[in-house]
Amino acid sequence: MDQVFSAYVFKSLQGNRNRWNSAQALSAYSFTKQDINSFTGFAKTLYRVDGFQYLNSHQKERIKQRLKQEFARQLWEEMGVYTVTSTYDFELQKALTILH
Repeated sequence: MDQVFSAYVFKSLQGNRNRWNSAQALSAYSFTKQDINSFTGFAKTLYRVDGFQYLNSHQKERIKQRLKQEFARQLWEEMGVYTVTSTYDFELQKALTILH
């Protein structure tokens, strides 16, 4: 499934790498239903991944998080991923609090 996220984000960023000016802006962005439908349509058409209509709200939220991580990775490499992940990963937040 990682390949699907990677390919979708790569395609989405072609000619549109300035959609977010920072990892913080990406973190604050709320993916719309249209954004998710675009991803699921891509996954179904090109990779024959189906069944998205059966996902619960937690699973849909995880897809949004994974998309943010992949956008951050392709735009800002690992530091972008950490920035995005730190907004919802409670274990990472706790570790950062202890380290600081």
